[in-house]
Amino acid sequence: MGEDNSGGDGGHDAGGGGGGDGGDVFKSEHSKNAVPTDLVSKRQGRAAAEQERDALAQRLAEIEDKNKTDEQRKQEAEAKRDADHRAAQLKADQYEATEKAGLPLSWAKRIAGATPEEMLADAQQLKSDMDAQSAAGHRTDGAGVGGAGANDTAATAAPGAARASVYYQTSK
Repeated sequence: MGEDNSGGDGGHDAGGGGGGDGGDVFKSEHSKNAVPTDLVSKRQGRAAAEQERDALAQRLAEIEDKNKTDEQRKQEAEAKRDADHRAAQLKADQYEATEKAGLPLSWAKRIAGATPEEMLADAQQLKSDMDAQSAAGHRTDGAGVGGAGANDTAATAAPGAARASVYYQTSK
């Protein structure tokens, strides 16, 4: 509809320079090469800007610190120590609740609560939910086990290479 083929040769330029297929090939090749070059230059520019930002932030912190009194510095250090102590206490409470509930310690970061009692209740609820699903026959052994019955040797083998080995031995 919008094409104008009045040029005589069906819209193709025999010289390959001004339009038609020849020019498009050049544009495509140029675009292929220009995009990675543009990305690299933008990444380098961003990295330089981030370095400059970090240097300026450090310089600003030095200036602000220079204007602080010793009392302000002590208060900030104490506030940071308190925050670090609270974070460490939270982590310790999570591990303690996890252990008391009989969960693997790797699950500690999943335990929520503001107090040790709330964390213990959360850990016990999680353990209860896991036990209920296990008792109901829900399994999370990994890929390739869906729908396998208890008599299936591959389903009862240890996960990983052992299961794959048993599967290939029994599927012949």
